[in-house]
Amino acid sequence: FLLVFMTAIVFGFLFLVAQYESWSAPFAVMMSLPSAVLGALIGLIIIYIPMSIYTQLGMLLLVGLASKNAILIVEFAKEQRETNGLSILDSALTACRERFRSVLMTAFTCVLGVMPMLFASGAGAESRKHVGAVMFFGMLAATILGIFLIPGFFVMMQRLREFLKNILKNNYNYDEDEDYEDE
Repeated sequence: FLLVFMTAIVFGFLFLVAQYESWSAPFAVMMSLPSAVLGALIGLIIIYIPMSIYTQLGMLLLVGLASKNAILIVEFAKEQRETNGLSILDSALTACRERFRSVLMTAFTCVLGVMPMLFASGAGAESRKHVGAVMFFGMLAATILGIFLIPGFFVMMQRLREFLKNILKNNYNYDEDEDYEDE
């Protein structure tokens, strides 16, 4: 399972690299995933559901759905930074304010949509309960914690990106005439 889970995270990261055309922005999205996984694991412990193939499938599904909330915020913040020239902190705060409602609407649609799976009965009910529990508790934690953590992750990664960009620019920015002074 660990190999499949890590592969899902790596492919998710690579898709985000292609979307953002940046290697650093996807880290802000990926840093939000541990809160979702932690929420799912705590939820499984609370309602006494053991790890099974169905909970593992739910975890894989959770990687994509929990990333969605972070993508909404990070993409808007990155756009505000690049097009409007806002500071890093202002672009993160603007993204939070502007995307708050859409994040909550999509996340709670998912959370409320999997609730019937938590209370399933009949044939195959156990498998639905396992997937539903992971999705319910994982998305709930990802939403509640992500609202506060994702803008901070964006600020941290964007500052690191710009700091490294300035260092590389200063180290490799030289005057071409300096090469010919010795001749």
